[in-house]
Amino acid sequence: MVKEETTGKRPSNYSLWHRTLPNECYAMDIDWVECPGGIPRALIEASEINYEYVNKGEDPYKKTLWYVLRRTWLQREVLYHIAKKLGIKAYIVIHEPVEKPEKFLLLEITQKLNEQDWKNSNPRDVDNLNATFLPESKYREFVINL
Repeated sequence: MVKEETTGKRPSNYSLWHRTLPNECYAMDIDWVECPGGIPRALIEASEINYEYVNKGEDPYKKTLWYVLRRTWLQREVLYHIAKKLGIKAYIVIHEPVEKPEKFLLLEITQKLNEQDWKNSNPRDVDNLNATFLPESKYREFVINL
């Protein structure tokens, strides 16, 4: 049975092929491994805002973060585990769906974050996190200085 594509944006032939495997053959990608100077310094799960899921009056960054937290329970666990083994950190980064985003929402993936029940949460629960809004210049600086 071919597994359903949920984002509509997986152009990879490998991804299409992998979806023909049995459901127990679960796989995921790591969006970014930041390697300033050629050394892994951070793992990044990046997500673009999808305005189809944002209601009037809602913060699109926080709403997207909430959706990411609800659907990435296993991916967050894996990213945290790999990062911990490497002695680095893992993050979720939310940005506008444009070529040159002006702002980023950054959240470190921690064990405490992963222990929360995000499937049974509501968007306001994101307000209790230590997510940080960064203008592009500060996010650029963050990545360069990892």
